Amino acid sequence: MQGAENIKGIIQEAIVFDGTSSQANTTTTARLLYENNNSVIFTAFATPESTTQSTSTVAKNSIGIFNWISMENIRINSCRNLTFDESFSYEYSNYILFVAVGDFNDDNYMNLVVPCTQDLTMHIFLGYGNGSFQLPIISQIEELLGNTAGGDLNDDSHADIVVCNIIVSGPYAIAIADLNHDQILDLLVTNTVANIVSVLLGYGNGTFAPQNSFVTGIMPDSIVTTDFNHDNHVDFVVANYVSQSVTVHLGIGNGTFLNRCSYITTDAPAALGTGDLNEGENMELIYLNCGNSLINVFLGYGNSTFCRAYTYMDFDCSASGVIGDFNGDNHLDVLISLFGSDHFSLMFSDGTGALGKPQLFNSHHQSLMLVLSDFNGDHGLDFVVSDSQTDVGAYLNECIRCSLSRKKNSNFRLL
Repeated sequence: MQGAENIKGIIQEAIVFDGTSSQANTTTTARLLYENNNSVIFTAFATPESTTQSTSTVAKNSIGIFNWISMENIRINSCRNLTFDESFSYEYSNYILFVAVGDFNDDNYMNLVVPCTQDLTMHIFLGYGNGSFQLPIISQIEELLGNTAGGDLNDDSHADIVVCNIIVSGPYAIAIADLNHDQILDLLVTNTVANIVSVLLGYGNGTFAPQNSFVTGIMPDSIVTTDFNHDNHVDFVVANYVSQSVTVHLGIGNGTFLNRCSYITTDAPAALGTGDLNEGENMELIYLNCGNSLINVFLGYGNSTFCRAYTYMDFDCSASGVIGDFNGDNHLDVLISLFGSDHFSLMFSDGTGALGKPQLFNSHHQSLMLVLSDFNGDHGLDFVVSDSQTDVGAYLNECIRCSLSRKKNSNFRLL
């Protein structure tokens, strides 16, 4: 591994969502990036004075993240045998919860972002394009960081980062989308104490309008956006950990959403995802239960309603997952991290909405969070995993290909 550790100064931040209580403050902050040769630098920006507040109290240690990736019109060969080889590992001295990916230095190689919650640092690993990464660029921060998402928030063609402050519970999960058709990215942020989702409409310069909130179930900890009813407006769905439900909110195209439609789950949902699993042009819901190790599939009717179709038992606590075509057969599969285990499981799909028996893969990590990307440019779905102990690792999709070439067209989003 080449490169050397670079220690940067304290990152300045802009508050885009601020919840207060008698105990402490919680924030969702956005950080803008600009390119400096082969390094990544954060810059601060101003926040409107009208930024609003909401109540926040005690932290919750919930887990469960789905990740999304879109790889359209790529010709690949179907796999006869699928394996995952670890190409990169980095050990920390403190607890690692979250990880995100993006091209933060505009070299067309995917990089890693790892917030370290105990020593208050942000680590950026610049990728070499072959599945390996440089030693981290380390930035000191002033607050405890949580879930992280990326997008071009100020229209400068550079990837920026949005991150939740998890010193005290409140802002927990983030989704980024254009909610009002103005070609500017907006934010959706779950608040696990106020039991709301806050909508923050972007101004296109890295700042956001005051929040507009929508009531969810109790303790919404996962969120994903898609178009459930084919009206070309962004909708969102959240998993409510305590009320054991999934709620769907339909967008009307101006940044506001209709009243929620709720579905009761069998247990506290730990992670949530969407994808067209039965290839009927409607989006299905998948949610994972850590407590009873169940994977549940709801088939969509295309009008924002769903029916429970399949329930599967996994090997262990299903903490997070990613959806994609891992074996090149044009069907979306589900890869799941098993919390506290040095394994992950993969469930192949046949295109009907049903999933096959979980197949167990060995890992060198106590898997927690999974994020998909293509780290070596071969158009295969690779992934990075954060360890529930103290490290992070990247795995490359190694396929033994069939001779038949197929066209892959998948577009999915999972939290």
